[in-house]
Amino acid sequence: MLNLKLGLAALSLELSSWSLMGMFLERSEPALLSYFALHGAACVLLALCVLPWLIGDRSRPRWAVVCLIAVFAFVIPVVGFFLVVLAILTIRTYPARSRELPFDSVELPEFDLHQHLQGASRSTGMRALLKNPQAPAQTRFHALVSLNHISGHIASPLLRDALNDHSDDMRLLAYGMLDRMEQRISQSIHEASVLFQQAERQVAARTTPLSSEGLEAARKLSDLYWELIYQGLASDDMREFSVQTSLRYCDLVLSHKPDDGPLHLRRGRLLHALGRQDEALQCYAQALQLQLPETQVLPYKAEIYFERGDFTRVRAIMRQLGQHSTLPKLRPVIDYWS
Repeated sequence: MLNLKLGLAALSLELSSWSLMGMFLERSEPALLSYFALHGAACVLLALCVLPWLIGDRSRPRWAVVCLIAVFAFVIPVVGFFLVVLAILTIRTYPARSRELPFDSVELPEFDLHQHLQGASRSTGMRALLKNPQAPAQTRFHALVSLNHISGHIASPLLRDALNDHSDDMRLLAYGMLDRMEQRISQSIHEASVLFQQAERQVAARTTPLSSEGLEAARKLSDLYWELIYQGLASDDMREFSVQTSLRYCDLVLSHKPDDGPLHLRRGRLLHALGRQDEALQCYAQALQLQLPETQVLPYKAEIYFERGDFTRVRAIMRQLGQHSTLPKLRPVIDYWS
């Protein structure tokens, strides 16, 4: 509410300052100083008078608002008073819009239980969900089913962990999924074995080298037995048998195609699995001579040297790998050793 006394006092002082205008013609310095004193006091009183018209945050901090109004009226003589009153009336007539935030909270998106999962980057979260006994049973069940959509190399360890789950349904489902994975590979092995045996019989009857169909069947058998190892579907004695069998078919194909770089790499990994490290290194060297990319071979060489404790060579290989920009998964390892 306006203080009329302050308003009248301000108006009186301002009119008094105007009465000194005649003295300005005489160029009297005391008259000029008197004008500034009266005009300044009038501006301060005016600021205190109109301050109650300001609403809410516009009147705070009070001393700063009073100084602003007083200075504005002081630097514009004569009409400054009217401009201040006009500005205050404008502010009250057109209040500022209330500042509203576009939103104050965001709802979490609904988790799609049937989302197609790709890559190994999500396996950690999946493992945590499957091992969490506090998670809803239905959610864990759907998470286990979704493993059908990811690589067997990633899914197989998760399914084996689920074999020890406290839920009978989870254990049965995990066992069934592992069994189906193994059966698919076993069926492919049976079909490739039939083709290879037919090719062998033709060789025995005609005393001719193994045909291209037989070599292709042998290569496929080596691939399939390696797949059993890679996906973790073979363990203990079965794993050793799979390594030996895959190596046998790999040697057979290499005896006919010694310039096959990927097979030399496969042979090196199989020999490494059997603990024959020196022979594995020779296979890796042969694969490099056959122009196989270093990014495919050097990590396995580094693994052998690491097992031997030859960390100097491991560091040298990692520095060599650091020159390539196509190894995002190995980048933390390369940075550590480099």
